[in-house]
Amino acid sequence: MLPNFLLHALLLATAALAARDPSYPACDTNANDHKMTKTGTGYSWYTTDDPVEYVAPGTGSCAYTYTDQSLVACLNPGQVNSAIVNGCHKWIELTNPANGIVAQAMVGDACGAVPNSTFGCNDVYLSKEVFVELAGDDSSTALQKGRLSGDLQWRFIIEPCKGCAMGYPGIFLNGTTDPCTGHDSHGLLRCGRSNLSGQDVNKVCNANVQTCPK
Repeated sequence: MLPNFLLHALLLATAALAARDPSYPACDTNANDHKMTKTGTGYSWYTTDDPVEYVAPGTGSCAYTYTDQSLVACLNPGQVNSAIVNGCHKWIELTNPANGIVAQAMVGDACGAVPNSTFGCNDVYLSKEVFVELAGDDSSTALQKGRLSGDLQWRFIIEPCKGCAMGYPGIFLNGTTDPCTGHDSHGLLRCGRSNLSGQDVNKVCNANVQTCPK
């Protein structure tokens, strides 16, 4: 008979394996895919090559219900439920090289789960809110066409201060829950999760905030 601690470890490992959907190849297979840099970013950059579109709101593969106003990204299944470390509620930062705009989004859904899809581990769809933000001055044209005019660059990050302040969930790249404390990848202090919106978010997420209220 196995010692209790070994049996417990085996049960945990079995549960973790059972939680992964093997329908699609995992994208997070590199040695550093589950590690963060000291500044709270992932080691890998991705560049999209499929058109970047926005998705209809609803309840996605992460069992998270989002709206057009949510900060949500939809990634390849191999980055989400078929990942070695489930990607639901990880955060990414996206840059539009065409205009220099940077935005953040939580992984809330999986896209490209259709036969003969060209939607790769590097590709991303977005909620309407993030899509419009990254389109910038070109948002009217982008909405009319249903896609951005060029490719995006993106990487994983720890949950940004604004995500914490707005009450979004978040996890680290190794799958553990992010408590929303310490600084985000832009050096903004995170003081736990709240349920703020609008200007109230800016009041708690700015460089002038040096200590968290007790």
